[in-house]
Formats: sequence, structure tokens, C-alpha cells
Amino acid sequence: SAQIGRRGPFRPAVFGREDGQVRTVTVAVDGLWRWAFRGGSSEQSYRSWVAATASWLLGGVDRAQGRARPIQAVVPNGRPVVFKWSGAGPPEPLAVTWSPSPGPRTDTLHFDGNGRAMAWLAPGEYRYRLSGGGAGAVDVEQYSEELIPARVSLAAREPRVERPAGRSPAREWLWLFGICILALSGEWLARRRLGLR
Repeated sequence: SAQIGRRGPFRPAVFGREDGQVRTVTVAVDGLWRWAFRGGSSEQSYRSWVAATASWLLGGVDRAQGRARPIQAVVPNGRPVVFKWSGAGPPEPLAVTWSPSPGPRTDTLHFDGNGRAMAWLAPGEYRYRLSGGGAGAVDVEQYSEELIPARVSLAAREPRVERPAGRSPAREWLWLFGICILALSGEWLARRRLGLR
């Protein structure tokens, strides 16, 4: 909300609406972009507002409804997909159907005392459907910082292309680097004498 000229009643400045699974944000004021150029708290406020608005808009793309929902839609390899109980009453076992693995498969989510259940999945993209309603998508990445890659072993081999005799690559010519440094220094001096930067 904002006031016109910092006086009078508050009026809606930014408002959003949700129509099914589509979210829309309307900005009814002008000049908010100038905050980013003021620096300090104005810049931080503008960046925080843009980030929060984008997060809210993206949150409406794949909304999971039902008695449980995943905490994170994307998890690294070697980590479980964690579901949080959001239904009424105490948590109870809940059937879930995964696809498109080699074929749709059914599993059961068993919730602990904190209302969380874990599902261990191989890397890939999955759509899930909960019994009693609710569906969505989760991804398990191929990469994980915790999984140590396999040890790399290299075997010695003969080079396929031999270096021609009497020739050396340009990166071994030290005098060429000296010429480059002298040329750049000369250009810098000339620009300073002309008043350029």
C-alpha cells in the first residue's frame, strides 16, 4: 500500500491474484525501478521486493495440493525427497504413485513424529500423485557434492603428432610478451596525455 504524496488514505500499490494455478502481479505505481539506483536501503528494498515477487509468481506454477507436499522440488543425488504432512489431523501413511520411471510404481509415505516422510529416488524427473488427491513434480539431480567421483586413472601413451624439429610454440617466445607489454604501456601513456582514461 502507498499514499499519494505521503498524504491521504493508503491505496493498493502492488497486488497479486491467483486464478487456478496461474498467479498474476499488478504494479499500480510508477517509478519503483528508481529505487535500484539510489543505493543503500532503497536498493536493498527494491531487490528484496523483486525477489519476493518472483518467488511468489514461481510458487504458483506447480502447486501441490493434498494431504502432503514436498519440501523441495529439486534435490541432489543421494538425498531423499522429503514430504511434509499438510492434511488435517495427525499424519498417517499415504500412498503415492510415481511416474514416468520404467513404469508407474506405487509407494507408501510413512510420516514420523514431525510430520515428514522420505522417498529415496534414482536421478531423474518424476511426477507424483497422492491418494486422496494432490499431485506435482519433483526432480533428483545427477550431481551431488557429497558423492565422491570415481578415481581417475591415466595410462601413458605415445603422442600421435610429433613436434616438428626446429619449431617452438609462440607461448615460449618471451620477447613477444615483452613487445605486447611495451605496446600496451605506450597506448596507456598516449591516452593519458590526451586526457583519456
